[in-house]
Amino acid sequence: MTRALGKTQKDVLEWMAVDHRGFWHTYCGWTWNTDAGTRRIMESLARRGLVERETFRTGMGAAPGFRLTAAGLKAGRQS
Repeated sequence: MTRALGKTQKDVLEWMAVDHRGFWHTYCGWTWNTDAGTRRIMESLARRGLVERETFRTGMGAAPGFRLTAAGLKAGRQS
């Protein structure tokens, strides 16, 4: 049985779905608390299939990040 999403996980999914066009990367200018803390949250969401790892091209070079999956988008809009 899968544990329910925590409040922070729900808040991050909602933020990605509503305010940030469905993605996050290390140079996007937003973190939950720290870059490492945000990555930890994103990794927990990736294990659930709600986001997937992606590398983004930015003005600062390649940036590791995450993009919402269809399931993550749905969960983010329901928060």
